[in-house]
Amino acid sequence: MTHQPESTSLRAGFRQTRPKAVGGALRLAACAAMLSACVQAATYHVDASTGNDSNPGSSASPFKTIQKAADSMSSGDTCLVRSGVYRETVTIRANNTTYKVADGHTAIISGADPITGWSKHSGNIYKATMAWDLGRGKNQIFVDGKAMLEARWPNTPSLDLSKPVKSETDSGSEWTSSTAGTIIDSSLPSKNWVGATAVVAPGSEWVAYTATVQSQSSGRLNLKTDTTLLRWWKPSEALKAGNHYFLVGVYDALDSAGEWFLNTTTNTLYLWAPGGGDPSSQLIEAKRRRFALDISNRSNITLDGFKILAAAINSSGSTQNCVIQNITATYVDHFTVIDDDAWENGYFVTRTGIILDGNNNTIKDSEIAYSAGNCVSVKGFNHTLQNNRIHDASYAGTDCAVVWTEMDTSGHVISNNRLYNSGRSIIVHRRGKRLKILNNNIYNGGIQFNDLGLTYTYQSDGDGTEIAYNFVHDNLSTGHSAMGIYLDNGSSNYLVHHNVIWNTANAIQLNLNSLNNKIYNNVAMAKNFSIGGGVAPSDPSMAGTVIRNNICNASLTHWLGVAGATVDHNILSGTDPKFVDAANFDFRLKPTSSAIDAGVDVGLTQDFVGTPIPQGGKPDIGAYEYTSTPGTGTTPGVTPGTGTSPAAPAVPTGLRVLE
Repeated sequence: MTHQPESTSLRAGFRQTRPKAVGGALRLAACAAMLSACVQAATYHVDASTGNDSNPGSSASPFKTIQKAADSMSSGDTCLVRSGVYRETVTIRANNTTYKVADGHTAIISGADPITGWSKHSGNIYKATMAWDLGRGKNQIFVDGKAMLEARWPNTPSLDLSKPVKSETDSGSEWTSSTAGTIIDSSLPSKNWVGATAVVAPGSEWVAYTATVQSQSSGRLNLKTDTTLLRWWKPSEALKAGNHYFLVGVYDALDSAGEWFLNTTTNTLYLWAPGGGDPSSQLIEAKRRRFALDISNRSNITLDGFKILAAAINSSGSTQNCVIQNITATYVDHFTVIDDDAWENGYFVTRTGIILDGNNNTIKDSEIAYSAGNCVSVKGFNHTLQNNRIHDASYAGTDCAVVWTEMDTSGHVISNNRLYNSGRSIIVHRRGKRLKILNNNIYNGGIQFNDLGLTYTYQSDGDGTEIAYNFVHDNLSTGHSAMGIYLDNGSSNYLVHHNVIWNTANAIQLNLNSLNNKIYNNVAMAKNFSIGGGVAPSDPSMAGTVIRNNICNASLTHWLGVAGATVDHNILSGTDPKFVDAANFDFRLKPTSSAIDAGVDVGLTQDFVGTPIPQGGKPDIGAYEYTSTPGTGTTPGVTPGTGTSPAAPAVPTGLRVLE
């Protein structure tokens, strides 16, 4: 029921009424009945253009800000938000409330504020006053809703945050906790680099670290590290010839369209807008707030239909039973300077992007894109990410992912999503337990760094974690460590089945010790090993691990024979499985395939054509059960996310979600 202002005021008055402690249970029951009759759910309206926070929030007299509605709402209430840009962090006050964009409207909650008052500085560079500073490496500038690049060398003409252009070192030196050594690069232009941030991927280029340029000479930069947490920096990880880096954050680097520089001493923002010329006719914004919405300590909240720019959503360990749906969140987190641990325990890894903490919360039917760290940090227990498009994560180069799950978390379901584009991995589920990673299209990891999996875990007891019915493809990192599904050193108790994996160095990687992992019915198309392994302890073991019913185009790891794994009923390299069209990634079986009825029952498959398994039938080898009806292959399946970003590569035909 929609209340007019009078009804809202009456309800507020009843909320302040307390029954006297006389009359016993009957009196209390009568009061409760009276309150129930009078206190009914209200609908508040918000309109950025016509509203006023002095209004009662009715349809005819809406509020101006969403926060005013949040401050006014009680359990059961709804807030309907009309078209407009809302430059605020909305802190939700009451449990069991709904915040929804009104039908036919577009509501943007922005973490950025406009910059105006532009005047010409020099050439194509214009300047204006920017009255705030989020700190070194944390500022971000937008032109008409698109992120620009802080002045840098080499230039990145595409302005694509996920694919920065980098230079290569001629040589370098080992970094320590007190110094970051030197970069030697004969291609370094003669400019003033003192004070610049060097974003460097040293050694094997697993992650990036940053350092400040202290001094320079021709082709040489002397650096000081931005963090003392250099656990991985050892002689084998020292800066060396061929390591990639770029420089950012000095005025002398402002030499290309789409770049900006902030002088924090004079509060002057310099901008070379795309296309050049006066930016006054464009919407220029600067990031000012980290979060658009905060549901910390709240339960049973629904957030529906919002567009979010330059901000994320926050939650806490006591957030529960909340639903985030139909949102489009872009540029959810940003940083350049890495002054904390770049690996598993660092702030940038554990709490960036949209924070999904607490218990039993859901993100569905949404698009989340562009984060220097994680797009979604999944903490707590029993959350669901379903039917989303999430992409372009970890562009700053820490050990982040499109979807990252907190260590020792459990019970999450990540299903039916399109997950792609990351500097490192797409899904990191280190030490997560009892997870379900199902029916996802997972691709284009390793854009900037090496030695990673599109899905990745390390030294973990999966406790039954299931990775199944996914497309896992196109690990773009270089070298032999571009993995598809990666169960790194000492990971056990995973069920990996009915995945289709292609364009990776190793399709499935099981580094030792690898105990009690079940690898069933996958199509493992790889460049090196279909199922690989390595990093042997003194007493290597794969006890309890079973590799069965897989189609492999390449070799299996040599560890299998010495470490105790059970390996049977696989089609190995040298045998043509007769796919429908492998060149176009259609890995269904032709009717003449030797994989048909050649598998063994592992409790996960059924024969849809021949004799049912309970009556003696056998499943097919590989991820698909053969069917004579075109386009009706039974496994695996993906329903891509519903976001509006450019589409993923063509999905192989004949795949659908299992009912």
